[in-house]
Amino acid sequence: MDATIAAARGRPLRQRLYLWLRHLHLWLTAVTVVPLLVLSLSGAVLVFGHELDKALEPAIWRVEPRDEPLPVDAVIDHVHRQVPSVRVWSVGQGREPGDAWVLWLAAGAGVVNVDPYTGTVLRHYNPHSTVNGVVTALHRWLLVDGPARSWVRHAVSAASLVLIIQVVLGVWMWWLPARRWRNATPDFSRGARLAVFRLHQCAGLVTAVLMVLVAFTGMSLYWITPTRAVVEAVAGSTVGMPPKPDHPGLAPLAGLDRALAVARLSVPDGRLLHFRLPQKPGEPLITAFATADTSTPTHVVVGGEPPTVVERRDGRSVSGASWFWDIRYRLHIGDFAGTGALGTAVRVVWVVLALMPAAFVISGLWLWVKRRTL
Repeated sequence: MDATIAAARGRPLRQRLYLWLRHLHLWLTAVTVVPLLVLSLSGAVLVFGHELDKALEPAIWRVEPRDEPLPVDAVIDHVHRQVPSVRVWSVGQGREPGDAWVLWLAAGAGVVNVDPYTGTVLRHYNPHSTVNGVVTALHRWLLVDGPARSWVRHAVSAASLVLIIQVVLGVWMWWLPARRWRNATPDFSRGARLAVFRLHQCAGLVTAVLMVLVAFTGMSLYWITPTRAVVEAVAGSTVGMPPKPDHPGLAPLAGLDRALAVARLSVPDGRLLHFRLPQKPGEPLITAFATADTSTPTHVVVGGEPPTVVERRDGRSVSGASWFWDIRYRLHIGDFAGTGALGTAVRVVWVVLALMPAAFVISGLWLWVKRRTL
């Protein structure tokens, strides 16, 4: 700090500001070097985390497609017979006919993968016991268990906030020098240090907006209230909350398949993504459908007997804030461009993007060491 103060004295204001920003940029890096490295490397793995699980254990994720899956009521009944004393909370049907269904169980009982064509339970497991689950736990709370986990989540979110600040500081420092555009071009003719410095700046400028997006959407998963306020302020609209199972006075559903048929009629062009089962008598079935013309799911709530639509939230007519809020997790992991070639290309870009904080930390510290030794 003393050296920075001494260097700043007697210099023009623009140069003094640059030195102060550089000093702050360095110390924020030093304070957050470990969490940023962990978040960066684990985040790169998680972009294709589910594919990694499927490659390592295909027998519990892939099934032999047949003409039609069993009725949902029959699948749930098979699961209850094979895994007694559990209550199914929600069901994900997968994107392809050969995908196993994933059933999340209530009361922290874990997850069940099931063959929808036979009702066979393929695996009953803790979601954090898979490779993807372990890396997710590392990424979200650094593998810390117990009461301290909530505090670690805050620390991880704070590291994401620091990353946003670092991006802003980096762009600001690039903007201060008069010959900023020349500094944005890598130059390998004047030594390794200058080349790394220019690459550091150039990569930061190119990825700045996307890095802020990824860091902000990650923060929004835990710091919900403040980040939602930011989204609403920027979008100029409010975030509409997804449907809840609070619809008093409904008769209990007699069967899930009839209720799902009613929901499908409400979204004839949609693909069923997942649905949440009633957890007590009188609660409705909450479904989510994907449609081709929007990234935001359409939610349909079906309840009563005979089953009827009691609430519908069309993903094609939500506000801008709701659109962003509903797909923020998919934006965070790069899973928003479909399953084709474009979607794969976007996720590859997201892998590179996830590795950038680690590259910035390592190159920034290397530049500082080189400057100290020259």
